[in-house]
This record gives sequence, structure tokens and C-alpha cells, in this order.
Amino acid sequence: MWTILTVTCFCQIGLFGNSLSIPVLLSSAMASVFNRLLVYLAIFDNLYLLFSLLDSFRRHLGTVLPHKVRLTNVLHKLNDVNELVLLCGT
Repeated sequence: MWTILTVTCFCQIGLFGNSLSIPVLLSSAMASVFNRLLVYLAIFDNLYLLFSLLDSFRRHLGTVLPHKVRLTNVLHKLNDVNELVLLCGT
């Protein structure tokens, strides 16, 4: 139970911070190649945080609702997408 609350809290803070930095880095005063790379990193970091949050829900639902196999299978497929996003972000 504490794991899902901790992951949810950290993911929300990370999503908020990354989403706040994207418009700042895209402003005309911050136009440089390095800042564009930081924008792409923030986008992939947001995707990674989102899929990590979904994976955390999948793990929690697997222990609470084991009879909901169809839902956990769909969320398990998202783990592959999460690994792809992690690869693109590095």
C-alpha cells in the first residue's frame, strides 16, 4: 500500500516539474540546441513517469484483484512500452 502511494506522489511531482519546464525551455529567450535536448529529455521523462505509475497500479491491482486478468494483462503490455521510452530517454 505504501509503495503505490510513494510512487504516485513522486510521479505527480516529477510530471508537474517536467511539464512546467517544457514551456520555459521552448521560449524564444531560451532558444538553443542544448535547451531543445532538455525539452526532449523532459518529454521522455514524463512518459517514463506515466508508464511507471501505470506499472505500479498493475502490480497493486494484481495483488488486490487477481481475478481481473484482462486488465492486468493490458497493463503488463505497457511495460514493454515503458522499456522503450527508457531506452529513448538515454
